[in-house]
Amino acid sequence: MDRIIIAAIIAAALISVTIILIISNMKLRKEQKHADMLTDQLITTLVSAIDAKDPYTQGHSIRVALYSRELARRAGKDARFQKNIYYLGMVHDVGKIGVPGVILRKTEKLTDEEYQKVREHPEMGGEILEPVTEIPRIRIGALYHHEHYDGSGYPYGMIGESIPEEARIIAVADAYDAMASNRSYRKAMPQEEIRKIITDSSGTQLDPKYAALMLQMIDDDKYYVMRGQAVASKDSIANIRNFLAGKNRV
Repeated sequence: MDRIIIAAIIAAALISVTIILIISNMKLRKEQKHADMLTDQLITTLVSAIDAKDPYTQGHSIRVALYSRELARRAGKDARFQKNIYYLGMVHDVGKIGVPGVILRKTEKLTDEEYQKVREHPEMGGEILEPVTEIPRIRIGALYHHEHYDGSGYPYGMIGESIPEEARIIAVADAYDAMASNRSYRKAMPQEEIRKIITDSSGTQLDPKYAALMLQMIDDDKYYVMRGQAVASKDSIANIRNFLAGKNRV
């Protein structure tokens, strides 16, 4: 009888602990969701300040983040990696805060001095993000997204897989969106021309693995949804989100 009572007490205790853990996990998930929403809002606000310096690049950061996450998904990366690279993509150009807007908006060829100023933005971005420790490797995308696979990039001339993988992914997404959007010095390129440049850049400027995955995305994008708009409206971003979620594919 005593054993039955003891067993019942232990069972009741285990059930109680399980219920407490379930409730605790629910609270943690709710708190995590709230923290994620706050992080999204703060990063979006920061990115809006960056994009506002150049009307031609409005929406660029969020598109790069979305394309980077999709490249990671197609590469088989787990949900945590995908979430993290989305944040890294969002802030990859944060260093442009230190570049004068008149240079970013210039329609003529940049002088050597102006070009050097633009080339400083990766290191500046890395410095800005260095104190941020809650998002793993947050400064990686900003600091290394202009490194080239063949070593011809900047600021450090890194080669191949010595370049952090997140930066190699963001570099592909960044290059694509730069070509698929209107800029102060040219109109958005036709999709087929972008495809050819991505192909030609594979193994030189771009990591061949992720260049190939971007070519898959281009081929899936029958209606050229993945492009910058004259106005980066919520609808244009929503269309890209829906396409990447598989809702607009044929």
